[in-house]
Amino acid sequence: MNELKVWNFSEPDEMDNEVWSRFSKVPGAPPAWNYSEFFNDVVDSLCKNKNGLIDGLEGRKSVELINAIYESAETGKEIFLRFTPKKCRLGG
Repeated sequence: MNELKVWNFSEPDEMDNEVWSRFSKVPGAPPAWNYSEFFNDVVDSLCKNKNGLIDGLEGRKSVELINAIYESAETGKEIFLRFTPKKCRLGG
């Protein structure tokens, strides 16, 4: 989670070395710092009966985006995001 392990493309770009040197590691972060912050927020929201930083709708948007990226990579086509959020108990 804190280190980019692979940066290979079929057509190398002149920016590849710069991207690797600048973004391949999270500077000074303990292992999986992003997960620990997320879990701290989940526990805090449960204990204090408050909304967390990320609700169900935001999580669904992320999953849809990742699926669209995969679909685009497989088909070579532009994929439009389909999800239209509406008010529900998950957030929004």
